[in-house]
Amino acid sequence: QVRPDSGDLGRVNALAFTTQEQQQQQQCSIEPAHKQPPAAAGSGSKKPASGRTTAAASASTSSSTAGESSSEAQPAAGQQWLYVVTESQTLAFNMSEMSKAILDQQGLLSSGCAVMQDGRLVVARDDALYEYTTETRAGCTAFEGLKQGLGKLRRYLYIVTDSTSPDGAASSQLHLLDVRNKLLAGGFPVQGLAAAVVGPGGLATWDKSGRLMRYYEVELSAQLEVLFKRSLHKLALDLALCHGADPELIAAIRQRWGDHLYAKADYEGAMAQYLETIGSDLEPSYVIRRFLDAQRIHSLTRYLEQLHACGLGTADHTTLLLNCYTKLKDVEKLDAFLHRNAGSSSSSSSNAALS
Repeated sequence: QVRPDSGDLGRVNALAFTTQEQQQQQQCSIEPAHKQPPAAAGSGSKKPASGRTTAAASASTSSSTAGESSSEAQPAAGQQWLYVVTESQTLAFNMSEMSKAILDQQGLLSSGCAVMQDGRLVVARDDALYEYTTETRAGCTAFEGLKQGLGKLRRYLYIVTDSTSPDGAASSQLHLLDVRNKLLAGGFPVQGLAAAVVGPGGLATWDKSGRLMRYYEVELSAQLEVLFKRSLHKLALDLALCHGADPELIAAIRQRWGDHLYAKADYEGAMAQYLETIGSDLEPSYVIRRFLDAQRIHSLTRYLEQLHACGLGTADHTTLLLNCYTKLKDVEKLDAFLHRNAGSSSSSSSNAALS
């Protein structure tokens, strides 16, 4: 129940609860969607008026342990929240304290809401997808078009938009949006969506022409190859991190990114990626050979310094680093390195004598 002064809720179209695991998911920054590679495959406005509720999504619960924190506002422990979207407002009701917060003075004329894994509410309006926490609006993702439907498929949103072709024929399009990475993962024509069901095997749709289609996420390796072909290495890295890829795969992506930047003569950018591969299967000699040119000595010095900082520098690496300091006439760093190594050698000798 809600107190009378909390407002007239009217008809509620959808409710969904979040879990503790959902609220611990990583947050993502808000930026325009990259309408780029497909990561899924298929088989087979009037001004809102105040008053009646036309769409609602999500009661949120929280039972986080003490000490956990997030840069975004999250429901307090033990509290329940209900997101409500009316024709003129977007609100969050604290069902434990019987209070409410007005998140936005914009509402929605029809049902078009979903609650993501991190507990955020997503509202689909004609100009964009708007995101909300229980305290405020968290940003938006530009996504124009008349929205016919919206739903959640794991970390994806599936969005159905309507459009009219130049010859006047109506058509629909099913979009799959990777919310974390702000990446349009796929787009498929639909002859009028009749129903959509999310299950373990992906998304199944039934259109008005009688076609039953299933959409599923392809293997991570296939997604990465599409991104590499389009030189979208940053997106490839973000996608691999979202999938919890092993460190060697992450290092391999950074190597390919570094190779790409090196080929474009962006040597500083390339070295920034190569530095992140230290400790992986990538041999240091692979990077060192690329930066032996005198014009790239600063980048080479950074790499050699990091090798030694990680305890992976060999005698040959040490000799090369000292030569770099000499050519750069960096007496301060040369002296500091020699004194540091002399101190380490003395300490090792003393420990050996004591033992």
